Amino acid sequence: MAGFDRITTRNGDDGASSLPGLSDLSKDDILFQVLGDLDEFSAALGIARSTAAAGALPGGAVAEDIRRRIEWMQALVTRVLAAVAGCRAGSRAGPPSGRPAAQGPKLPENAVSDIEHAQTELMSRIRIPDHFVMPGGTRLSAEIHFARGVCRRAERSCVRAHKRYGNAELEVVLPVLNRLSDYVFVLALAADPDSGAGRIETA
Repeated sequence: MAGFDRITTRNGDDGASSLPGLSDLSKDDILFQVLGDLDEFSAALGIARSTAAAGALPGGAVAEDIRRRIEWMQALVTRVLAAVAGCRAGSRAGPPSGRPAAQGPKLPENAVSDIEHAQTELMSRIRIPDHFVMPGGTRLSAEIHFARGVCRRAERSCVRAHKRYGNAELEVVLPVLNRLSDYVFVLALAADPDSGAGRIETA
């Protein structure tokens, strides 16, 4: 069994924590806000993925397709989390003599285009409404809409972090979050087949 101190270290009892390259960072720093929002976004996606896995829609193929898409997004969000957490690596202290500064984790170069491709493919199979969409047509759709709202919050937090720190890594994260929120919206439509807007075309 894991020891208590592997989970509870007491190191943050004074309201400070650390990230790669940054120590004694206040827990209300904007970087922790971004990380918290991204963590919540992944958790919200996880709730929707669980609902989809339970067969939340008539026709198991549709729910399974949505589940796989959400799982793919969660894996990408994990990469975004790592990129944000390491975006300031090596920023405070100069690099050791003769060695380059530490670099934070990088996102895949094709992350934005991959999201756009997945969204375009899904949009070709559903009807896009020309009116305001009220969440709640199905439980799964409502959960995905909630995840979309959290994603938008994470994007806003990232904008503020980029204004403060000006990191190239954060600049790369911004379009990824922007595309993800659009993709999650389209996915929510697909999860509400009875609305007419999200009915997947089979012909």
